[in-house]
Amino acid sequence: AVSSIPLIKLLGITPNGLNATSDGEIRVFYDYIHALQQSVFKDNLKRVMDIIQLSEFGDIDDGITFDFEPLYEMSAKERAEIRKVDADTDAVYVAASVLSGNEVREKIAGDPDSPYHSLDLNDDLEIEDDYDEEEETDPDDKGGSS
Repeated sequence: AVSSIPLIKLLGITPNGLNATSDGEIRVFYDYIHALQQSVFKDNLKRVMDIIQLSEFGDIDDGITFDFEPLYEMSAKERAEIRKVDADTDAVYVAASVLSGNEVREKIAGDPDSPYHSLDLNDDLEIEDDYDEEEETDPDDKGGSS
C-alpha cells in the first residue's frame, strides 16, 4: 500500500495462496514505525518532557527517561530456540576450553533477557575431581584380601 501499512493491518485483507503469510510485511512495517519513532518523535518528546520537568520541578532530572514499547516480540518458542542455540554454542566453547563455566555463567547472568538473570555469581562453580573420595584406598591396605 502507498501508506506503507500492510493490507492486513489497513483493511484486514489476508494474503491468498499456498504458504502465504503477511509476517514479513508486518515486520517491515514495525521496523518502519520504529525508525519514525527514533527520527521524528524521540527528540520532540524529550523536549516536551524537559519543559514539563522545568515547569513542575524547576530543573531537569536526567533519571527520567522513556523508551518506546517494541511493536514486535518474539514468541516463547522463538526465544527458546535462540536460547537453545546459545546454550549449544556455549557448550562447544566450554568443551574446547575457549570459555570456562564461570565465564558462561557471567554471560548468562549479565543478559537482562535471560531467564537466569538472577544467578548468584558470588560462588564459583566447583570443579569436580576425577575420583571419588570414598574410592581412595587405605595406605595400610596392600591390595590383598584378608
